[in-house]
Amino acid sequence: MLVPLAILAIFLRFSHGASPQQSFECGACFMVLNETTTRILAADPTKKIDVGSFRVSPDGQQKGIKQVSYSRSDEFLFEILDDICTKSSNYYLTMNKSTGKLVYSFNSNVPNDKKTKKIRADLRNACDDFLDSQIDEIVKFLKNEHDEPIKQFCQIEKGICSAVDVTPFPIEEIPEEPLTLADIPEDEL
Repeated sequence: MLVPLAILAIFLRFSHGASPQQSFECGACFMVLNETTTRILAADPTKKIDVGSFRVSPDGQQKGIKQVSYSRSDEFLFEILDDICTKSSNYYLTMNKSTGKLVYSFNSNVPNDKKTKKIRADLRNACDDFLDSQIDEIVKFLKNEHDEPIKQFCQIEKGICSAVDVTPFPIEEIPEEPLTLADIPEDEL
């Protein structure tokens, strides 16, 4: 009698589809899009650069050159992405009270204990792997402005995150205390 109930409980847990903790890949996607959009918005919107073909035609004209915003150029985007994964040291797991899910969130005052270091190291590795496989798609995506870039890319386009993973924190609920591995049950890691 207990065996069928245990099997049913396991089935219900995994068939529900929602994990109590955001995956490292989703956390990496969230972090990359959050950091890049922050840097893009902080860049000078009036700065432009020339892109295209710089060849001179036989009649002395340069055709194919156009001006684009520097903040949306390949040059700037690759510059941002070059060291983006080092930002993982500013992310930690916290509970989004509106969804009840553990998600990665930015905080420049993350404690530097042994357990938090492991979470950040795992997020850093996931970020490196994520960039290795998605960098061209990320740059292509970021060339245009989006209302909700994290939701659009990580959930809708790539399917890496669930709708719950990309639910913003309520305004009144700004994460304060980072969680450590000790706060997370072993079966959820």
